[in-house]
Formats: sequence, C-alpha cells, structure tokens
Amino acid sequence: MIVLWGTLLSAQVLAQQGFELKVSVQNIEQQKGHIRVCVTNKKADFLKTCYLATEVRAVGNQVTAIFKNVPSGEYAVAVYHDVDENGILNKEGVFGIPSEDYGFSNNPRAMFGPPSYEKCTFWVTSDKTVLVKL
Repeated sequence: MIVLWGTLLSAQVLAQQGFELKVSVQNIEQQKGHIRVCVTNKKADFLKTCYLATEVRAVGNQVTAIFKNVPSGEYAVAVYHDVDENGILNKEGVFGIPSEDYGFSNNPRAMFGPPSYEKCTFWVTSDKTVLVKL
C-alpha cells in the first residue's frame, strides 16, 4: 500500500511539473535592447495578455527564451525586439506599422495586420522548441 501511494504521489508531481518550452528567436539585426516573448493560451488573450512572458537581452543574431513547467495544451507566441527598451512595440504612420521587428509562432505572414491566433497555435505535449523569425 505504501509503495502504491508513493507511486501515485510521484505521478501527480510529475504531471504538475509540465514541460519545457523553448522559444528560439532568429534574425536579430540590432545588438541592443531586449527580445520580449509573450506566450498565450487563449484566443481572447492573443496580443493582449501573456500567460507566460520573459525578455532576453538581444545578443547575437539568435536568442532562446526558456519556460519551464508548461502544462500541456494549446499555445501561441508573439515576439518583438524592444530596441529602445520602452516596453512597447513602437509603431509609426497613420496605419500604425511596427517600426521594431516582430514575429509569431509558425512564422505566418502578417498581411494588413497581425495574423490570427489560429495561424500561430501549436500544441505542447512534451518538451518543445518553437522557432520564431523576426
């Protein structure tokens, strides 16, 4: 009975820990500022609220953000290069075209606005690496 309880408890702890999600960001042109990474898990939150977020100093032409203990599920990633470190994606002109580099999981083309949540989604069911090109 004690062995069975220990096995069940171990299984619960492992299930709660989740998986490692790596977001590898490529094509960094300027070696200053931070790469800001936002992971969402709900369509309503996409490009509004992050379920997980981090920033990585822009060093080299590629950086990797690592999230640990990510529960299995559906996610989407949005990334931008905050060159001036003001905490927002700078936009210019009447149409609000981003003046800082950005990208999304699955690397969909952004035509007349950001891509949909559905075009950016992927599933985490084990450790996973997602590539985002700026």
